[in-house]
Amino acid sequence: MAGQHPGSTAVRLLTREDAWRLARDARLAALQDAPESLLPTDPHESTWNEDSWRRSFKTGLWVVARTDRMTVGLARLTEEAKGRPHVESVWTHPRHRRGRIASRLIQRLLHEVHDHDVFVWVLDPNPAAIRLYESLHFERTDVRQKLHPSGRVEEQLRLSAALLPS
Repeated sequence: MAGQHPGSTAVRLLTREDAWRLARDARLAALQDAPESLLPTDPHESTWNEDSWRRSFKTGLWVVARTDRMTVGLARLTEEAKGRPHVESVWTHPRHRRGRIASRLIQRLLHEVHDHDVFVWVLDPNPAAIRLYESLHFERTDVRQKLHPSGRVEEQLRLSAALLPS
């Protein structure tokens, strides 16, 4: 990327629909790398065509972290059924974990939210994800839900609108 120092990681919001390939490639890599921590959509994203990926830009915001050679992180901001902002699909490439990439991705998305609490669901057990969100001032809500048909449980965390970056 122009203007980027070798070895550095740039975080950017994907705003043009033609960036759908970046979102697709990163999301599919994430699902392959960490299927136990990420939930695929139904139908599974691996079956989506170009139109489906382009539509995903109309229903949410994608942000990626890239080195000069590859995408190393991904996150998405959507709205839950109640119209509440919701962070999802957070993933960092295994060789780039513990480098604050996930924090930077989430913080970039939070800059797009105004005057609303932000929510995230974390599959249980995932203590590293809980620590990540708590470090960003998300709080546990004591709301849990069982996912069907897998039977897995996820826990909801909330970031108060008062704590959003300005």
